Amino acid sequence: MGRLFWGSLTDKFGYKGPYLAMVAFQTLMNIIYPYSTGSKTTFALGTCAIFFCLGGNLVLAPIISNAAFGKFGGAVYSYLFSAFGVASIIGGIITKKMIVKLGWDAVFRAMAAMSIFSFALASVFKPNPKE
Repeated sequence: MGRLFWGSLTDKFGYKGPYLAMVAFQTLMNIIYPYSTGSKTTFALGTCAIFFCLGGNLVLAPIISNAAFGKFGGAVYSYLFSAFGVASIIGGIITKKMIVKLGWDAVFRAMAAMSIFSFALASVFKPNPKE
């Protein structure tokens, strides 16, 4: 559902506004997610919301790659997509260590911080590919 939703917004408004909205929502969800464990319903809704944003990332990444790198966007995105796999493995290892040392709350605070950083970068991003 996330891919369809964020993709539709991108078709209507371009990529920047929907990306900023998605990252803001993702930040909010990472901040409140640790508090959703009080009931199965809120935990399920929070989990779905986070995966909703993951779908948006997968839709928007190739579009932003094209905007940033012009005719080389597809080639650059192939490396970016491959990096998702490597980052998943490394992220899993780091997350496991963080959980043991700092707990789940710290993991989600770190993810929220990375989302805020992504929002800041996207806010100043101005594509200008030289073809």
